[in-house]
Amino acid sequence: VEWKSSRERLAARYTTLGNVEELAAYDAIILGSPTRYGAMAAELKNVIDQTGPMWNRGALANKIGSAFTSVGTKHGGHETTLWSIMTTMANLGLIIVPPGYTDPVMFHGGSPYGATAVTSDGPPGEADLAAARHQGKRVAEVTGWVTHARSHHQH
Repeated sequence: VEWKSSRERLAARYTTLGNVEELAAYDAIILGSPTRYGAMAAELKNVIDQTGPMWNRGALANKIGSAFTSVGTKHGGHETTLWSIMTTMANLGLIIVPPGYTDPVMFHGGSPYGATAVTSDGPPGEADLAAARHQGKRVAEVTGWVTHARSHHQH
């Protein structure tokens, strides 16, 4: 199965989360998932389901959150996937930062809710990558504002 080989290739290339408790140390959390029937993949859902104790003690509250996805077919549910991820972020108390239409690149790739790519014809195109870069830049910028404000207004 093609997605399985892609998952193995990506796992070899990128560091994965060792323990969900690591999330508490981050100022921003950007979650990505392939779209599976209009929802996030089971692997990401499994990670999120492990954050219950963190939710209980507010460990992720007021951190920045954002989401991205890929989908195999046009109109394959990428926006509902983003919303399923962001719904969880809202429950955990994250401050959700979507890219919105805050840069012209967003009119050519992605969605206002998060970077997306239709991958049935191959890897993400330049418009998709530009939207993802813009989203990352926006998350970094807002994270900077929040961490700066937090450092000046600690109780």
